[in-house]
Amino acid sequence: MQVIKRDSRRKEFIPERILTAAGKAFTEVYGKEDKSFNNLVLTGVLETLKQRGETIIPIEEIQDIIVDQIKLLDNKVALAYISYREERTFERDKKGELDKEIDNIINAVSEQTNSNGNLDGSKIQTIRALISNVVGSNYSQRHKIPKKYLKKHKKSIYIHDETYFGLPLFNCCLVDWISMFENGFDLGTTLIGTPNSIETAINVLSQVASHISSNTYGGTTFPTLITGLTPYAVKSLNKHRAVGKKWIEDVLKIEEYAWDRLGKEIEDSMQSLEYEVQTLMTSRAETPFLTLGINNVDLNASEEDQKIQKMITEAILNQRIKGLTGGVTPVFPKLVYQNTKGNNLNPGDKYYDLFKLAVVCSAHRQYPDYINTDKAIEVTGDYKECMGCRSFLGSYIDKTGIYKTAGRFNFGVISINLVRLAIEADRNEDSFFKSLHEALNDCKDLLMIRYDILKNVKAKQAPILYMSGAIAKLNAEDTIEPLLNNGYASASIGYVGLHNCLTALYGKGLDDRTEETSKRATKIMKYLRDYCDEQKDKTKIGFSLYGSPAETLATKFCVEDVKDFGVIDGVNDNGYYENSFHYPSNELISPFDKLDLESESSSLSSGGAISFVELGDMTKNLVALEDIIRYSYDKTHFLGISSISDKCLKCGYTGEMFTKENSDTEFECPVCKNDDKMLLSIIRKLCGYLGSIFERPVVNGKMKEIKNRKNNKGCN
Repeated sequence: MQVIKRDSRRKEFIPERILTAAGKAFTEVYGKEDKSFNNLVLTGVLETLKQRGETIIPIEEIQDIIVDQIKLLDNKVALAYISYREERTFERDKKGELDKEIDNIINAVSEQTNSNGNLDGSKIQTIRALISNVVGSNYSQRHKIPKKYLKKHKKSIYIHDETYFGLPLFNCCLVDWISMFENGFDLGTTLIGTPNSIETAINVLSQVASHISSNTYGGTTFPTLITGLTPYAVKSLNKHRAVGKKWIEDVLKIEEYAWDRLGKEIEDSMQSLEYEVQTLMTSRAETPFLTLGINNVDLNASEEDQKIQKMITEAILNQRIKGLTGGVTPVFPKLVYQNTKGNNLNPGDKYYDLFKLAVVCSAHRQYPDYINTDKAIEVTGDYKECMGCRSFLGSYIDKTGIYKTAGRFNFGVISINLVRLAIEADRNEDSFFKSLHEALNDCKDLLMIRYDILKNVKAKQAPILYMSGAIAKLNAEDTIEPLLNNGYASASIGYVGLHNCLTALYGKGLDDRTEETSKRATKIMKYLRDYCDEQKDKTKIGFSLYGSPAETLATKFCVEDVKDFGVIDGVNDNGYYENSFHYPSNELISPFDKLDLESESSSLSSGGAISFVELGDMTKNLVALEDIIRYSYDKTHFLGISSISDKCLKCGYTGEMFTKENSDTEFECPVCKNDDKMLLSIIRKLCGYLGSIFERPVVNGKMKEIKNRKNNKGCN
């Protein structure tokens, strides 16, 4: 007799394999094998096959006969065999899916090719990295993520960065680069000493960024860049003074020469940094997700140091305003600028002119985004920059009683599909919150699995992180478990679609703009936040509420829900969900009203949040842009400006490019009608990062959302 395998191949029937399968099921239940039981099963199967009289039979039918025979003898063992059979089927399916996905990547038709706005999946150099991603996901699904969560994945919850779930890497971080530079560190096989000039410091900075990004999978932030670079600029200044003294007699002219040379060195260094970041590539075939923190000039520093800090700030902003060759807007590094009352925010503040320069930069290049000092302290406990695009850490006080921000990280994000829970609740609030609690427990359990995976990582596995000081300075055999505890690192529970959720659950979304809807939104947000706080207190692990960026997830969740529930007007009919707590981007609202409406939810999302205002071309309306940014100071801890920085490389037009009629993805120049993707630079805020639409294609749902965005400028 021959057996038809699942791939249609025909193989000779081997009875002994039935003995093996029955034996494994029996052992699973009773802890030891019973050969007499196995023989009874085999005898029954052979008798049934003989009665059927078939010479060719599918493998599934043989397995069904085995189940029937075992049930006659022992129902518990039958259930164990069924479970074993399902497990084998799952393994086979995953292997088949893996091969298919690899083929799709090679042929550039996989979703993986446009799921990351920072990775061009159409290029040969990214194929290996993309294949590694799907293999990593496959491994996580088969070995690390329990089946009960896989059934919910992409439905009620989403396991971010699934490809790294089972691997010993963390997500995003605040690099303790200042300590590294002060004390020296190993970079690969090279010992790097303390830099002796700002030029050298900047060169080393870019290399450190590349190495750290290759040992993590999220955003890398270099915080407090302005004050951190000051000592190296002072060294440069003193070098220039020494040269001046050698050739110039006049003391005043020596100083003039030294400061002039320092200014040129700082400008050249910042230009070098801007271009080096564009050419760096991590082991994941990505440009590093690099964020630079432009912190305040230190009012307590010496006047000389303050002057240097002002020069560094101006050089970074002016270089970004200038853009890359041809005036193209850089996508990376992301810039975040610290606004502080009494320092730079208002007319009369000593460094108000720096804020005005930042406003000009945002109008032309969309960055910097703005961290509002007082609100950041209120929301997160102390001032700190974001990790990557929007992730914020809570406060951590070290053994000396000092707030510590640099050298900390996030080790994972699991997000909740609020909309699906609301649809399933069918307008029943109690049912919704019951499902929400279950989803929160799922997220917490998955993050605890991540904790268990990471806790045994040894420092020697990532020396740049754990031995050279980027995160810590541990001994080679030390594990990183202490860094995961007591809120030093964060573990984020995210959420998507608050507006769509409210519409599904109550019939009215955030665009209702009534006190009743606002209270309902706050109730959901507080439930999420309270759960995170409770788990943080209970486990001493830094659980935090995170407003998920959802660059592609807002589309993935929506697509799955349409499949399962059909199109629901006002809920999933756009083809995407709104990010986190955001007001619907396709509805008109003034920037001031938007900031007011989102303020409370932004504050509750202390583990990560950003409020956006969509403003179009603001280069000729800088006063209004400044007013909007200043207004945000008491409303949100983190503000993103979505302005326009498109450029036609054919005719030189700079301004907004629009999509063609009946298209979400095809743009053209409004002046010369150029629609050649190679001659158009289209830059948009995808989530917390910028994206070059043609260089790094994004999913169709995000493209549709971008097209539907309504300009907040001038709305009432």
